[in-house]
Amino acid sequence: MGKNYKHIQMTLPGHALGAKVLSTKRNPNGDITYALQHWKKLMKDSGTLDILKDKKEFQKKSVTRRRQLQKAIYISSIQDND
Repeated sequence: MGKNYKHIQMTLPGHALGAKVLSTKRNPNGDITYALQHWKKLMKDSGTLDILKDKKEFQKKSVTRRRQLQKAIYISSIQDND
């Protein structure tokens, strides 16, 4: 079974962030490690892990607004220099 075919078979219809454990000739019970790698990559690409890490600690709205403003100022200064 090729890696690309395995990737296609692991997707669950209707579940954007799901991974199915596939059984192969080598692992008739299923290869859980590959399914976990696939799931972790999906979580990282979707940005859900970043959101969860940000929600670990409470942040005041003023702090988030200040960071957004500083980021916008930084980006505009970079664009002005070019």
